[in-house]
Amino acid sequence: MRSSTSSFSLRVAAFVAVLLVTAGLLEVYCRTSKRFSDYSYHYIKLLTEIDPRDAILGDSHVGVSQLMPGYAFLGQPGQQPAELLRLVHHLYDRRPPRRVIVQAAPQWFGDYHRGRKLMLTDGAFAPVFFGLQPLILSRTYRTVLFDNLAADGKAILNIALPVAAKAAVPRPTPEETLAWVQDWLRLESERGPKFTWAELPADKRRLLTISRVYDQNPVPGFATSPAATDYEKAIAYLQSRGAKVCLFRTPVTTLYLETEKLIADSRYSQFNDYIARVAQKHSVPFINFASLPYTFDDDQFSNQDHMLGTTAAKVWPLVAERCFKDG
Repeated sequence: MRSSTSSFSLRVAAFVAVLLVTAGLLEVYCRTSKRFSDYSYHYIKLLTEIDPRDAILGDSHVGVSQLMPGYAFLGQPGQQPAELLRLVHHLYDRRPPRRVIVQAAPQWFGDYHRGRKLMLTDGAFAPVFFGLQPLILSRTYRTVLFDNLAADGKAILNIALPVAAKAAVPRPTPEETLAWVQDWLRLESERGPKFTWAELPADKRRLLTISRVYDQNPVPGFATSPAATDYEKAIAYLQSRGAKVCLFRTPVTTLYLETEKLIADSRYSQFNDYIARVAQKHSVPFINFASLPYTFDDDQFSNQDHMLGTTAAKVWPLVAERCFKDG
């Protein structure tokens, strides 16, 4: 009887060991395979590796490649307020934040979000499991894990066994915009890190800026939309967890600011009023980039609304100083 019980225990132990080893190997695969090189995977993985107590939250304007000592930059391209709300809960449900700068820019409610799918959905994050955050438990990774394994397996086999509107400033058409975007990308690629927005011919900068301003124009009724509710809930939650919160309007070019007033049905001034009310309601500072002691010429940008990395390294300490001047 004891021999039978002992044999059963050994089989169970062996089965558990195989499961653990398999899970470990799959986790290593998730963290190292080039199959997971898309930004969505990179972002979920990054969230398992950083200390987010002092953080900058928002979209690509506060992208993860920007740096300021002591802060985690967690900008997600095209992030929407619903994703921001999920993110702050994921980051701070189990650990309190300290200082958090939240992007306060009109594109949170921009027209270009219409129909855009959310990247940060329920289950996208890697859950905490015995103090760890296994990527294999993230739905983002899990849903493609075995497809990627199969593709890699097939690639290995193939190596071994080869087989055969009317406005003062009209909105550019998508075709026009795409043509100039391709020119911008080509020039940026040719120049590398030395490229600045000022190097693109003025007429192309103007057209691309007009297109972007239309895309990021807040939608009608944005101030009372579910997106606005999510945005304010995220701020309120950060405060409830003890964070010192600051709102920051990220830099754009001078032409961008001028164009905000020229497009048809512009709601940028409405956004300015809205964000001022939000800051007052939640008793948090709001810093507009234009108030910083810095000159934002076109040669400080990589395009119409993204700072160069060298510019960001100089600007962010100014932002933090203004945001948290009282400690």
